[in-house]
Amino acid sequence: MNVNHIGVTVGDLDQAIAFYTEVFGLNLLVGAETASTSTPGASRRTEVFGDRWRQMRIAHLADDNGTGVELFQFIHPAMVYPEEHFDYWRVGFSHLAFTSPDLEGTIAALELHGGKARTGIHEVLPGCRICYCSDPWGNPIELSTGTYPQTHPPALAGH
Repeated sequence: MNVNHIGVTVGDLDQAIAFYTEVFGLNLLVGAETASTSTPGASRRTEVFGDRWRQMRIAHLADDNGTGVELFQFIHPAMVYPEEHFDYWRVGFSHLAFTSPDLEGTIAALELHGGKARTGIHEVLPGCRICYCSDPWGNPIELSTGTYPQTHPPALAGH
């Protein structure tokens, strides 16, 4: 089994498509589309999002390996931004991570497109560096120079 996709709620779908395609090289598959209670798939979406859901904009992106990022901009009900953009203490997904061999270049592109570096660059293992960032809407993004198995080798478990 493989990771298929992750859904990310953003404040401006068009800006988010540009951000995720230009900064991370994701490919736009479908979108931007508007979905509402009167478009195909409405009953499925109401089942997923609940009775308050009425309308959203949506786009589907994927990396070169086929892992997707589904972007949502909810129109009704209106989106609510958290007081702190990194509610790490709440149950749920805490961040999205990308592997980038050019950490500094990716951070520069991220900042140029409205994101920000939340931390400095930290070396977690020799040759493996990370930086926590956020997209323009405060969604946490981790950047890593190593793949996940490289930054978390089983030989170091418990250390």
